[in-house]
Amino acid sequence: MITTEQLSENLLTQIKNIVDGNQAKPNDVQPITQKSEIFNAHLTVNWKFKGEYSDSRVAGGQPCASHFSHLTHFEHETQKYLYDAEHEKSLRQHFLDNLTALHCESLKESDVPYRFHSFTPFSLHETCGSCGGKGKNRCSSCGGSGRQTCSGCGGSGRTFYTVTTYDNRGNANGTRTESRTCPSCSGGKVTCSGCSGRGMVRCSPCEGCGYFTITRAIYAVAVPSYRIGTNARFAKDELETLLNRMGTQFCQNKIAFDEMSFTEIADDQCQFEYDGESFLLEQAFCLKDKTYKIYAFSNPPYPFVKPTIFDDLFSDELAFLKEATSPKGNINKRKAFEFFVRYSGQPALEQSMREIAKHRTATAQILGEKLEQACHGYISSTMAEELSSYLNKIMDKVSPTYSSVIWGLWAIIASISGVIIAEERFEITFSHSPIGTIIGVIVTLLLAYGVVSIVVWLLSSIAVLLAQRKIPKEYRQKMRHKEPFKRTLKILSIATLFGAIYGYATTQNWVPKWNSVPTNWIKAQLQQQKTWFCPLSEKINWQISYCVTQPADAKTKAKTTKPNSK
Repeated sequence: MITTEQLSENLLTQIKNIVDGNQAKPNDVQPITQKSEIFNAHLTVNWKFKGEYSDSRVAGGQPCASHFSHLTHFEHETQKYLYDAEHEKSLRQHFLDNLTALHCESLKESDVPYRFHSFTPFSLHETCGSCGGKGKNRCSSCGGSGRQTCSGCGGSGRTFYTVTTYDNRGNANGTRTESRTCPSCSGGKVTCSGCSGRGMVRCSPCEGCGYFTITRAIYAVAVPSYRIGTNARFAKDELETLLNRMGTQFCQNKIAFDEMSFTEIADDQCQFEYDGESFLLEQAFCLKDKTYKIYAFSNPPYPFVKPTIFDDLFSDELAFLKEATSPKGNINKRKAFEFFVRYSGQPALEQSMREIAKHRTATAQILGEKLEQACHGYISSTMAEELSSYLNKIMDKVSPTYSSVIWGLWAIIASISGVIIAEERFEITFSHSPIGTIIGVIVTLLLAYGVVSIVVWLLSSIAVLLAQRKIPKEYRQKMRHKEPFKRTLKILSIATLFGAIYGYATTQNWVPKWNSVPTNWIKAQLQQQKTWFCPLSEKINWQISYCVTQPADAKTKAKTTKPNSK
């Protein structure tokens, strides 16, 4: 039989392995006191018997051997089978015999419902509600007539042609309009292409069968529920809460059940009771001059009341992150890389950052549960959430998901463009075409935003790939360009709305008009840039033209000089 000292040594070894490398060494964990006991556990499993059914609905289809013509008989058969599933003891006897034969091992089968009998399926024909059982519907294209209006003559039966007229010399002197019988139809109607002239088409829901075959399968199911209690002297509530949450298979693995009894408590219920025992350990230990207490049960010990060791071990990391964070909540890139290099060697933080890089899908998503898993539960939820929020900031700096500079510049350009375009269009055209102005502005800006955003998306992706080359692959986050795309679109929408409101206000003479000044200024700047960066050949031509052009005073002198008279 295992001793208290052996249980204590096993549990402390687990703790040493967890804290090793996380600001602590295995030798830092030292035992203080330990207490153990053997507790008894009583587990009860109630099996509730009931019937369940599922239907399949097929267009047309073949009936089962047991087929009903009326819905009343169909439902009556259903209720009969459901009643038998609950109360017919002979159906469940084989299932109960198997549980009894397994003895305490049957707890492994008591976590999920069990289907122990299947009744013979039966069927019913259901008339299609779309066609009323005919299998055909009136053609919607021709209304059931089988004929459609001719598109060549518009239903008139005649077409009009322009004919050139000639005089008696054969010269064209004008035109006249003549009508002729339409060559495509007879009387303005043509055969309907949808129904080929029949006026009826096959019913789509029932595929032309006119009915559906409903096949019903009924099963007898046993649904388990369990409850476990103990006579533990310490941490009893926490222990029972864990056992009642984890399931019967977990209980069977952790507690040595050796007795089982069976009781039939109702026509539709039976009960299995299990009794067993296990070890319970209370361990006090110290780590870096701080005292902790942990509770575990079973062999090997399974901790169920865990001290928040990592709240103290990661206090330096949290203090560093708080100090490195600005009042606005931002972390300097240099500080982020300093933290990454300095602390990423710790197993818990390393695993947590890898999980963040792998599973994080949004900037605001805080994966505190990943840090709790990395710390094996020896950290408080509050500490895990707070530290994870800082780790998100670190990961966004060392492994960016998009280029904030590129998207930021695009947001500024897009907002300015939205204001200018919306204001100018509303100022010029809103008075005589309000709806056209609104639609035109929206379509223009959305198309321009979509096209330019594709380029920005590519540039941002290149920048991210270059930045992520500095860190190992397992720490690289997935790109999330949708976030800045949506944010920039929102900024553009607000800017466009502002420009539209201002443009409308100018039409009412509430505010001064811009008179296309921003647009003209932009055009002038672009023209100036074109002049500065014109091709070399154009510069040479301009220079030659400039060299051969006479000065203004020489031209004036030539005009004022009179020729000598002879």
